[in-house]
Amino acid sequence: MTFQQLQYLLAVQRNGSISQAAKELFITQSAVSNTLAALEKELNCRIFTRSASGLMLTPEGGQIVSYAKRICENYSLLTSATKPGRPHLRVNAANYAPACKAFSRILDEYKDREEVELTFNERSNVDLFDRLLNGYSDICIALTVSVYDQSVAEQVKSKKLLREKLSVIPATICIGPGHRLYTAEDPTPRDFAEDRLVDVPGKELSKVGALLAYVPINKNKLLLCGSSMLRKEILQKGQGYSIGHMPSKELREKERLRYIPIPGLTYIVAAYTDPIRPMTPEVNRYLELLREEIRLSYDEWDERNAQL
Repeated sequence: MTFQQLQYLLAVQRNGSISQAAKELFITQSAVSNTLAALEKELNCRIFTRSASGLMLTPEGGQIVSYAKRICENYSLLTSATKPGRPHLRVNAANYAPACKAFSRILDEYKDREEVELTFNERSNVDLFDRLLNGYSDICIALTVSVYDQSVAEQVKSKKLLREKLSVIPATICIGPGHRLYTAEDPTPRDFAEDRLVDVPGKELSKVGALLAYVPINKNKLLLCGSSMLRKEILQKGQGYSIGHMPSKELREKERLRYIPIPGLTYIVAAYTDPIRPMTPEVNRYLELLREEIRLSYDEWDERNAQL
C-alpha cells in the first residue's frame, strides 16, 4: 500500500466517480481504476459497490476511507515538521463541490512546482476549528446551518479565528423520481413526517435538534451537506429523502433529483483561518479560486450573497 494509492482512493470517495477523480488528479481514468482495484485486492475487500448510477461506499469501505484520511493528514504534518520552510496549502473542507473544484484548479496551476505541498482533506464541521488551531490545515471551509450561526460566531471569536462568509445557500429536502411526492405540485416539509431519512454508510450525520423548531419532520438529524454518494443512494432506492444545501445550478440540470426549499433555513459557507499564521500566497490564491467557483456554481444567489 502506498500514500499515492490512498490519495487516489480519497479522490474517488470525494467525487463518487472514477472519471471525475481522474480529472481532479489530472491522470488517466485507467490509472485510478487500476490503483483502486489493486488496493481492494491487497485489503481483500470491496471498498465501493458499482451500479448503473455510480459508486457507493461499502461499510468496510467507509472505515477504510476514514483511516486513509487520518494517514494522509498525519503525513502532511510529518512533511511540514521535517521541511518547515516548505511552502504549502493544506485545505480541510466539508463535502462542498466548489471547494473541491477550486483545489483541483490550484493543483493544475502548481503542477510544475514540486516544492509546494498541496493537500485536501474532507472533514465534518465538528473538528474543523480544532484542526486549524492544531496545525493540521492552513484554511478550513465549513457549511453551517443558519439557526446556529450565532453560536458558531461565538466559538470562532473564543478561538480567535478569522472568518469570511462566502455564500448563503437555501436548505432543501432532496428526493428522487421514486419518491411518492416527486410529481406533487407544491410539497412542503410537513409532507415528509412519515418518510425515512436516507443514511449512507461512511457519511456522518449531525444531530440538529433545533431543526424541529423550523420544520416538523420525523428525524432530529441534519445531513452536514449533500454529496454525490447521497444523491446516488436516493436515485437507487427512491423512498427516502435527505436534508442538505441546494446544489449548484449546473448539477441540478444534470441530475433527476428534486429539491424542495425549507423556508427560513439556509447554509452559510465560510472560510476560516488562524490569524497567528500569516496568509501565504497559496492560501490567498485558493481563496480567490474558491470565490470564483462559488460565483460560477451559485450565480442565481449573487444578489443574496452581495448582502453578506
